[in-house]
Amino acid sequence: MDGTGTRRRVEWLCPGNRPRLVRFRGPGGHRSGRRRIPCPRPGPASHPDCFGACPDKPKRIGLAEPIPAGRSPLKLAAVFFDVTGTLIELAEAVGPTYARIAARHGIEVEPGRIGLAFERALEQAKPRLFPGLPRAQIPVAERGWWRERVLETFTDEDGTLPFANFDAFFSELFDFYGGGGAWRLRGHALPALLAVRRLGLSSGVISNFDFRLPGVLQDLEIQGFMEAVLFPARSSLAKPSAKIFQAAQAELNLSASQCAYVGHHPTLDLASAQAAGWHALDINSGPASQSLSARIEGLARLLG
Repeated sequence: MDGTGTRRRVEWLCPGNRPRLVRFRGPGGHRSGRRRIPCPRPGPASHPDCFGACPDKPKRIGLAEPIPAGRSPLKLAAVFFDVTGTLIELAEAVGPTYARIAARHGIEVEPGRIGLAFERALEQAKPRLFPGLPRAQIPVAERGWWRERVLETFTDEDGTLPFANFDAFFSELFDFYGGGGAWRLRGHALPALLAVRRLGLSSGVISNFDFRLPGVLQDLEIQGFMEAVLFPARSSLAKPSAKIFQAAQAELNLSASQCAYVGHHPTLDLASAQAAGWHALDINSGPASQSLSARIEGLARLLG
């Protein structure tokens, strides 16, 4: 895009039957996206690469497409992702992790039993949401909520707690889950993020993860993909409220129809995004043979 708000498209035309590579150049001449399209001049020649290596000296053609400043030429301009269960997952089940850290504090527990106890504690708990609470107080409230869940997990049926210093144990456990060591990227995560970047779209996350989210994204080396990261401790908003989606689109100066949300939960992710007027992609639907990145690319083509 030059100083007049015009995106310059550079095409290399090849007389052979290979596809041609279309490069979009942004400010300073950097490449902001590319795609392969059929060569309009098919021929019998065989070329190792239509771009740069063509022996027939491909011709460079500069084309200009006026677009509004700050707006994507595609109808789809941004793809946001849910985090837990969509981009990342636990590297290890809760039971073994809790048992290992508890052992360092002198407590031996059976991983399977403690894992089930944790699941029961989550099922019986109130949502980790604090409407009306000042933003500065949300991290303290979130940490307290997790402390209660871990306390319930380890409290025996008779109400006794086996730890001599429960808070020391909880602090180590809580800090562990705030770093990348407890998590791993799902197999489709990096290809999907790269696909969004390749399409020249903005990307971000909308999550109900607690205040530790930025550290997890940083440790897993995907923070750099995100142009907007919204979660309760930062925005004072949470899914399924449409307000957190509206805040995300406002942060990038976009309309709802220009945004898509990728998630897995029927209510928190998909229904809430659609209620906000966004496009929604369910990672658990679609053809098994089609990757998430291919589905994102397909949506971009459909809306383009």
